[in-house]
Amino acid sequence: MIRFIIEKLLQKKWMVVSLFAGTLLFISVICLNPIYMHAALENMLVKRMEIEEMKTGIQPMTAAYSEKLDIFEKEYLSVKELSNKKIYDQYDEIKAPVLQDVCYYDATERRYTSDFKVENGNEFYIMGIEAAEGLYDQIDIVNGEMPMPYTSGDTTVDCIVTQTAYQKQELSIGEELTFDGVVNPKGESVKFRVCGVFEKKPGSEKFYIDSQNEFENRCFVEQPAFDEIVGPSYAMRASGSGLYMHAYRVYDYEQLKYENAQSIYESSQEISKGSEVSFIFAPILEKYLVDCVRISRTMLILQVPLIALLALFIYMVAAKMIDMEQNEIAMLKSRGVSGFQVLLVYLSQSVVITLAAAAIGIFLACAFAGFVGMANSFMEFVIRKPLPIKITAEALKWLVCAMAFCVFVMTIPVLPKCRATIVEQKRKKRKGKKVFWKRTYIDVIGLLISGYLYYSYHKQLSDIRLKIQSGESTDPVLFLASTLFILSISLFLVRIIPIIVDLIYRIGKKHWSVAAYTAFLQCVRNQERQSFMMLFLITAVAMGIFNADTARTINDNEERNIHYDIGCDIRFSEPFQSNKAIIKYKIEHGTKPVDAPELIYKEPDEFKYREIADDIESMTKVYCNESSDVRSIADFTGNGNNSNGKISLDRGNVTLLGIRTDEFGRTAMMPSHVTEKHWYHDLNAMAENPYGVLVSRNIEKQFGAKVGDCIAYSNYDLFDRCTGTGKGVIVGFVDYFPGYIAKPLVTNADGTVSQEDNYLVVASFDMMTSTLGSMPYERWIKNKDGNGYIYDFTEKNHIAYESFADAKNEIIKMKNDPMIQETNGLLTIEFLVALLICGVGFLIFQIMSIKERELLFGVYRAMGMTMGEVKGMIVLEQLFSSVPAVIFGVLSGMLAAWAYVPLIEVAYVSDTVKSLPTRIVQEFSDMTQLAASIICMFVICMIIIMRNIKKLKIAQALKLGEE
Repeated sequence: MIRFIIEKLLQKKWMVVSLFAGTLLFISVICLNPIYMHAALENMLVKRMEIEEMKTGIQPMTAAYSEKLDIFEKEYLSVKELSNKKIYDQYDEIKAPVLQDVCYYDATERRYTSDFKVENGNEFYIMGIEAAEGLYDQIDIVNGEMPMPYTSGDTTVDCIVTQTAYQKQELSIGEELTFDGVVNPKGESVKFRVCGVFEKKPGSEKFYIDSQNEFENRCFVEQPAFDEIVGPSYAMRASGSGLYMHAYRVYDYEQLKYENAQSIYESSQEISKGSEVSFIFAPILEKYLVDCVRISRTMLILQVPLIALLALFIYMVAAKMIDMEQNEIAMLKSRGVSGFQVLLVYLSQSVVITLAAAAIGIFLACAFAGFVGMANSFMEFVIRKPLPIKITAEALKWLVCAMAFCVFVMTIPVLPKCRATIVEQKRKKRKGKKVFWKRTYIDVIGLLISGYLYYSYHKQLSDIRLKIQSGESTDPVLFLASTLFILSISLFLVRIIPIIVDLIYRIGKKHWSVAAYTAFLQCVRNQERQSFMMLFLITAVAMGIFNADTARTINDNEERNIHYDIGCDIRFSEPFQSNKAIIKYKIEHGTKPVDAPELIYKEPDEFKYREIADDIESMTKVYCNESSDVRSIADFTGNGNNSNGKISLDRGNVTLLGIRTDEFGRTAMMPSHVTEKHWYHDLNAMAENPYGVLVSRNIEKQFGAKVGDCIAYSNYDLFDRCTGTGKGVIVGFVDYFPGYIAKPLVTNADGTVSQEDNYLVVASFDMMTSTLGSMPYERWIKNKDGNGYIYDFTEKNHIAYESFADAKNEIIKMKNDPMIQETNGLLTIEFLVALLICGVGFLIFQIMSIKERELLFGVYRAMGMTMGEVKGMIVLEQLFSSVPAVIFGVLSGMLAAWAYVPLIEVAYVSDTVKSLPTRIVQEFSDMTQLAASIICMFVICMIIIMRNIKKLKIAQALKLGEE
């Protein structure tokens, strides 16, 4: 049996190689999903924890608990041990690797006296006492010395303090502090000697989870001293102990596994219900798990077109092999071989091919996962830190399912064949029955359904975007609608192309040459046999075009929105010095806000920016104020301007920008193709009128504003006092403006997301300065080359920005997002695989077709056709069948991209609001690559076909036919 199967496979080795290649690619694509998702999502989890730690300075994978110990008239050590055990038993329920346990005990402030301070005329200060287990390993002594070990019964205890406490409490090394009511077990008063001042040791940040303002009112003693003296002393306080336990557990997020995230989150939520334990990482994990589902689902859906194409390829090759062997199958049936035995032979053959493909396919899937992880854009890869790729148990499950499916697909074509004898085979050929999908008009039904989905989803795009922004799962139909459309229109075109060819044939029926006439007859009479090949070509080319346009559009629109939302390359604001502290103090002590001093800002030093002048192309100052109101006013210019009288916008709904038109125009970035005219025309209109202002289009629509209307805009300071009112004349309306978001996203109380109108007023920077007074402004920068200079400049000058945005870094962050990576990587792989199997499928069909027609070619030669005419006939056949399929495939892909890419693009949620309209991007380079690949494929195929024709023994075939 095995020998028979091997001999069968060797007889059709090229068909077997093609079938093996299709099965190999199918298995690797199926296994790619779990392998990549495990690696990417595990990497994403660690990255998100790292980013959170950078933002807050606290290790995010931390559990925290604080408790006031109830020790009044109780044994302190027993209460301590019970509390400690209770909390750490709960922490143990979180099955994650532990990095560090931090536990410290805090005795609240008490009055103390000091031998030094009494001499200086001071009676007492207030300070608390703390003990932290493991503290001495996390500090460096900068003044004095480490405490001497405590011995039970001592009446003098060494303590250390932070530099902040040392200065604020005006302490001295060797100073002895006596706290009220703190005594040893014998009832003797205890003195606490300040022996050292410490600071945090580098790398010990994880220990200082809650520094309480650098412990400015605390002194630290050893744990044994605290347990013997401080704890029992506080237990004697009738008003409550004033003793707190703070217990933290820091988990090692670098060792977290993707598959454990769900259980960790669920355990943390369960613990939080019954106790006061807080988990810093819970919100991070919650969003992470939502994103995991979204990313996993998106990747699986993105694979559906390629999976369908590969399944179609496997079926096509398997069906072609069985068609070539149908006479052999019928002969075996006629000689008494049972249908089950025939089925078993082909089933075994499928298993052999699938096992061989699976042995390599699982490792090819790992390689594909690595490529997807390096994807930076469509058909673009960069060197990144490799993902932790490994073959998981989940991947093995998918492998088994993929193998079973491949065996099933390869065996399907043999089922109807194994039942028929030679006589039945001949009858079926004579009937010429239409295929199932043509009889049932599946293509038309699919087009109607996909058309309905297009209409339905396009009407609710904004609502879909808001739902996805709220955290709801992406509707898979958004992705599958395009696949349904491509498959349906491919089937429809397969139905139409033969009709078009037949029409052309009939138009010139009396004028065609012999070769053309024969080629037309071959296409018209064998359209059913060619339909599968045409379907495959149209689908493969259309999916290639659609994938290219989808990837380009998603990347381009994300980058455009990032640049638009930021407004320039780099945008930041520095802290402005002001007298707000004095004003706040006076208001708190009874002064009315109106009578308080004016809020005055002092600008940061401008001279320091000279050192980066060579790295920037332009820089400008921009006022950006969201605490302004706007209203209509009467004409103040004397030029007969209008007074609308209807405009009235409250604070919080208006963005007021102050710009210098020339500098702003050279610095800001405005995407093209979003406005009817270039936005410089609006800046020029402002520059011509010192009072000229631009306002957003929604003001025009909602209030009926017109060019020439006069408005006033007021500014308010931090204490809600109006600092001045500016006046302006509307010189233009804008739909889009750098940095302006017309409908920002607002998170509601129930967690849903909605959009609210935001209004824009753009006025002159210098006019605002003169009328509204000094205000903190932002600096906008356009780079000459890279952006590294700004970080070197920031570090050198020790600048702490109040806000900072770098468009290039945001784009890098976007491209490192697993969802964008998987999209770029998967669509690139699908594009390349589609071209590969398109060429292989076309070549297989044509070569097999030539071999099957060997006798027919002999007849043609006997009738007087030259070899050149035979070759010309083959070329014309391709022009009448394959070339139209490719052309219609390109058009179908472009049509699908125009219709369905906006639906897919909306599902890609990012930090950008996506203020700009979606623009379908069709790169000329992608079309060139596709065209070059198809031309090369046809040329290679035609060369191979012509060589096969030369090898045909036509004379012998003719003689065989005569016999």
